[in-house]
Amino acid sequence: MDSVKFHHNTWNWGESWKVVINEGDCLGEVSIQSESPEECFVSGISTIPEARRKGLASFFLKIAEGIAAEHHCKYMALYVEKEQKENIAFYKKRGYVRHAEDGPWYEMRKTIE
Repeated sequence: MDSVKFHHNTWNWGESWKVVINEGDCLGEVSIQSESPEECFVSGISTIPEARRKGLASFFLKIAEGIAAEHHCKYMALYVEKEQKENIAFYKKRGYVRHAEDGPWYEMRKTIE
């Protein structure tokens, strides 16, 4: 990777981080939030179509989990649409389990060690 950029913000509700991979053009990003000491939340992972299936989402998830561990979060949470079977399988393969349902979404969590 030519360039991995980290952006950190402190808000009145907690903290947020954005990690961007840029190799001339932005290839993708992950956004992470922490509103409590126990939980970090992945609010989004995205990659451009040309960068898909090259391990970037896994890379972003590892970065997010590392940030959660550094901040002593007990678990990482994210939402995935119930219809996105491929994404659910992706997260399950990486240790996430379905925790709750919220309309068309599943909340998935992983314990951070």
